Amino acid sequence: MKFIVLFGSKSYEHEISIISAISMQKVIKDEIIYIFIDKNRKMYHIPNNIIKSTIFSSGEYQKCDIVNFCENGFIKKRLFSNQLLEFDVVLNLVHGGDGEDGTIASLFKFFNIPFIGPRNLASVVSSNKFLTKSYSKDNDVKTLECKY
Repeated sequence: MKFIVLFGSKSYEHEISIISAISMQKVIKDEIIYIFIDKNRKMYHIPNNIIKSTIFSSGEYQKCDIVNFCENGFIKKRLFSNQLLEFDVVLNLVHGGDGEDGTIASLFKFFNIPFIGPRNLASVVSSNKFLTKSYSKDNDVKTLECKY
């Protein structure tokens, strides 16, 4: 199986997402394609042989190929053409904001991209603590009292 690991993005948990992605080399034994989203939401293909924390802190990742969403996947920008990235499924390792609030999941759904992670509605509901608490309470999950 061939995985795309999507990580980074604009979030307070940006650095944690990078650490999670790097650690996937030890976990996933199949082929991995790394796509990093910088804090400006620009995406880059990070080759497996150079992925380490220092390329992100130094800005070296900006020398890597730019990637964009497309129908059913991602394309890598080339000088005179685009290259479709071949993969089976995306592993969403974007922590915080974009990765947990349904933004990335919505893009996957819009572009018809198979992925591992919560779907957009589950993400939207669970990122809203008041909705989550209300839903939990209505389903007999013990919750602490709170005021909205």
